[in-house]
Amino acid sequence: MKRAGKLLVMMLSVLMILCFPLPVSAASGNGNSADPDATGLITSYALSCTAGTNSQRWRLEKTNNGKFIFNGKYRIRNPSGKYIHTTDNSSLFLSNTATVWSIELDSTFGEDNFFRIYKMVGTTRKYFDVLNNHNSEGNTVQLHTLTSYVNAQTWKFMLLSDGQIWIVPKISINRGLKGTTTSMQISVTPTSWILEREGDL
Repeated sequence: MKRAGKLLVMMLSVLMILCFPLPVSAASGNGNSADPDATGLITSYALSCTAGTNSQRWRLEKTNNGKFIFNGKYRIRNPSGKYIHTTDNSSLFLSNTATVWSIELDSTFGEDNFFRIYKMVGTTRKYFDVLNNHNSEGNTVQLHTLTSYVNAQTWKFMLLSDGQIWIVPKISINRGLKGTTTSMQISVTPTSWILEREGDL
């Protein structure tokens, strides 16, 4: 009778494990998949099954080095529906008309996820560029050909809790891209942006 009782307890324990598996935490140091990681970008995970029963355990694996932005062509707009635009391939401003921008990972900083934002003008790339490489409030962001001032021409996308982003230049840790109908600048009160993907590079 005692052996039958022990066997029943063992069977119930197995059923509990199968039906109510313990939660699997995300990769160490990253929290859950909705939180920005150390790079300021959302962490992406692949979900795969580790058992062949109806009640299964799952494994979360970080993918794509945590990037949520990928090389491609994008329109960039604010929450009011105004887009970053140019008419002279030099100055930038908000408009109802959208310029399509190429966004490309820059390998200069390894896996730090800094990108270049540019437009092709003929065979020349014109990049988002912080004027004179100065990290000062209200400094102009313009279009410029490639220079040796990498920090003024590379940008990080900081994911916000509502799914919008800040676009922050490498030159600054406290200022991001702010748009008006007459200019683009860097500011401690940056605009929240939305990326609309148009296609591949």
